[in-house]
Amino acid sequence: LKLQFLYLIGWLPVAMPAGDGTLRGDVVTAGVSAAALLVGVCRVFPSLRVEAEVLALRLRYLFLHCEGGSYGETQQHVRHLLRLERKRRLREDVDVLRDVYGVADTHAALPEAQPVPEDKRKRLVLIGGGHTHVHTLRSLREHPMEGTDVVLISRGVQSPYCGRLPGYIAGTYDFSACHVNLAQLCAAAGVKFVAGEVMHIDAERSAVRYRAKSPSEPQSPVSSGRIPRRGDSLTELGYDVLSVDIGSEPRGFFGTGKQQHVTPAKPIDLLDSKWCRIKAAAVSSVCERRVAYTLAIVGAGSTGCELALAADAHLRELIRSTGGDDTQVRVVLIGRTQEPLGTLCPAARSAMAAELARRKIAYHGGVTITSPVHQGLRGRVASGAQIEFPCDEAMWCTEAGTALWLSNTTLTLDRCGFIRVRASLQTVSHPNVFAAGDCASLPTPVAKAGVVAACEAPVLTRNLRRYLHTLHSGAPCVLEDFAPPATAMGLLGTGAGTAIVVRGCMAVHAPWVWHLKLWVDSAWMRACTPPLP
Repeated sequence: LKLQFLYLIGWLPVAMPAGDGTLRGDVVTAGVSAAALLVGVCRVFPSLRVEAEVLALRLRYLFLHCEGGSYGETQQHVRHLLRLERKRRLREDVDVLRDVYGVADTHAALPEAQPVPEDKRKRLVLIGGGHTHVHTLRSLREHPMEGTDVVLISRGVQSPYCGRLPGYIAGTYDFSACHVNLAQLCAAAGVKFVAGEVMHIDAERSAVRYRAKSPSEPQSPVSSGRIPRRGDSLTELGYDVLSVDIGSEPRGFFGTGKQQHVTPAKPIDLLDSKWCRIKAAAVSSVCERRVAYTLAIVGAGSTGCELALAADAHLRELIRSTGGDDTQVRVVLIGRTQEPLGTLCPAARSAMAAELARRKIAYHGGVTITSPVHQGLRGRVASGAQIEFPCDEAMWCTEAGTALWLSNTTLTLDRCGFIRVRASLQTVSHPNVFAAGDCASLPTPVAKAGVVAACEAPVLTRNLRRYLHTLHSGAPCVLEDFAPPATAMGLLGTGAGTAIVVRGCMAVHAPWVWHLKLWVDSAWMRACTPPLP
């Protein structure tokens, strides 16, 4: 409600006559003040808020009836869980996921299981350290799964938070401020952390094979997600329940030779080292050799636009601080759609186009990049004509692709190579395998975005608990379906102290949106990195 109020107040000045500048400022000031008052009321009277939320949940589950039990027994369990939830919410702050993304909290679990003998313990294996698995680790830290050994396999110790990646490129955050330490989080949750790169899933035998690696071993674009080759030393690990959250990788061509100046935006640990080299090359070119430096961003979605604006702001500031001419730094944005943010509403497209024009970032729309060339990129326009874009470096932020090794498994994939799942995030081919995040293909198509992964996280955590509870007790398993958000909120930073908030058909570009984004990102990081004992 508070955020909807902010959207309304931010949108009213845009709809007013252009000449009434005083009225615009008064309305914005009044809106921010009223929003602050609402926040204060919710803080002063938290019990009223909690009572209303618990009542809403009670009405929502009024007609819930689980299979294998009577309606009265089901409602008795619901009332018991809601009483516990009410006590918990009166003790803790409101979860940022519910406030910002409209997602219910997920720490209400099934009744605790009795101690399980060692020979009957189950093993839950988590592959990847994406947003959904980070949320699962948080839940395990607060509510461990009795009788279950949990193992997380990740190719890196640091899990990046995609919302702060443009801020890292812009120099707003350092590396540690936009990454979650998976090893520390696993230790706090009682989960075994394994540094390794999964190469194969044998779903018929319920086993995964991975290549063990040192946590400090760098990731290369050639080996990322590749199919195992003869001679690879692989370790096999069995599982009772498996969850996959390996994210996605840009589709493109990366390697050596002509491709060495093309950097994929993911995996982010590779982007970190390459970004440092790009900054050094820009300073050397402009300040030492007095030659213009051009950086091309391929992909005009949310990630590509944010990275273009962030890179432009940081490179220009870097050149000015070293005594160079910042006008010799050029950032160009290349996309398939005629306008940037082509899949979003017209208001968002107009706001982004205006910001790119103000920053003198050239946008080349309707272009499909076909291949890299020496010191440049070759593309094709809608008419079929070939066009070349000279550049010193290129960052690849195109549509999401998946890891190649998934094609070497018995899991059912869609035509793009993503794991097909039901609405419960359970794979269509194997009931003991779950998938979430960018690597999952839902029955209802959704965008490959961090907002969607954050919304899936609570559902995945609850369903994993329910499935494991069924394995231990033999009780019927009733999984919860994930309902994709109808209008997810997007916060796009510009790297210049402003941001664009997008929801549905509305978009607002203002400095206060940047402060809202800072608050949301900080709240997410605090939630994902709780104080360790």
